[in-house]
Amino acid sequence: AMNEPERETARALRAKFMTQVQQLSLSPTGESPTLGRPRKAMSRAEMDAVTERDALIGRPDEIIGRIERLQEAGVEYIMVIDFAASLDHLRIFAREVMPAFASS
Repeated sequence: AMNEPERETARALRAKFMTQVQQLSLSPTGESPTLGRPRKAMSRAEMDAVTERDALIGRPDEIIGRIERLQEAGVEYIMVIDFAASLDHLRIFAREVMPAFASS
């Protein structure tokens, strides 16, 4: 997401995906066991906050920073899913983000 409209589109697409995952995992009571604790379904605002905190959405420098923090935490592999299915975004990722980790 190189600008705010793209960022909002990415958040909306991720929210749709997350909502579908939640619907598959929720019990009839609206709670789901997560590490032994019941969990309520997230609201759209909560999904947006989690997306901004955790997802690799943003300018290349933002994404590089997030991946660096993941590396510092011991993460060795990440899975990149582009919900917008944008070849342009994947090209930008390959051209501007991946080289920062070529020696990793």
